[in-house]
Amino acid sequence: MIEARRHLTSVYYRVVHTIAALAAGAVCVLLFSASVWFYSPCEILGVSMVPTLSDRQIIVMEQGLRAPRNGDIVVVDMSAYLRSIGRNPENYVKRVIGTGGDELTLTERGGLIFLARNGEELTEPYLAEAMTKAGMPAPFTETARGWRDELDRTGTAKIVVPEGSLFVLGDNRNNSGDSREFGFVDETQLVGICCDRSPLAMHSSWILSAMKAIGVIGTLLLLFFGDTGIYQGENIYED
Repeated sequence: MIEARRHLTSVYYRVVHTIAALAAGAVCVLLFSASVWFYSPCEILGVSMVPTLSDRQIIVMEQGLRAPRNGDIVVVDMSAYLRSIGRNPENYVKRVIGTGGDELTLTERGGLIFLARNGEELTEPYLAEAMTKAGMPAPFTETARGWRDELDRTGTAKIVVPEGSLFVLGDNRNNSGDSREFGFVDETQLVGICCDRSPLAMHSSWILSAMKAIGVIGTLLLLFFGDTGIYQGENIYED
């Protein structure tokens, strides 16, 4: 009878322990996955997004959760383009102005450049200052040179964004290397979309680091002390 009770106690313990271990493991995996694959802190280097983003500012970006939309601040991989002009590979942070199918128009009036999307002139309160023709970056790609030549000849450049591509600009329009320089950005170059640029983003980066650490430590503990792990403890009974 005592042996039967001991057996039932042991089975009950193992079932409860296994369920708890699986739940803890799931939480650890979710924390680690979120901190590694879905959200990531990023430090801004440079002034092309002033005044929206400052040099050395920390932002948090989401990765792979949705497609970019107009107005989003995105981080894009510009390694291939930068290598082609003899510069070190980097990621750029810019604002999405046009997505696949959008028709953009650049119009010069009195030295200023006005931007319209699908026939509607854009109001952009986040700009550091009005875009000027003198402040536009030199075009490096054939596509960007075509837009600039058209603007120089006619005072207007029409840009149709291909499907799967983005047209991106910096908020500091007169001090930014962007699609006016290198053309469209393919959506496959997207690294992430800014989801937090508030002063709390610094704290968010610490939280993400903590989530990653908890995920790793929790997984290791489960491996060594879980019922199905490397290390197994002995059941202890009292008479």
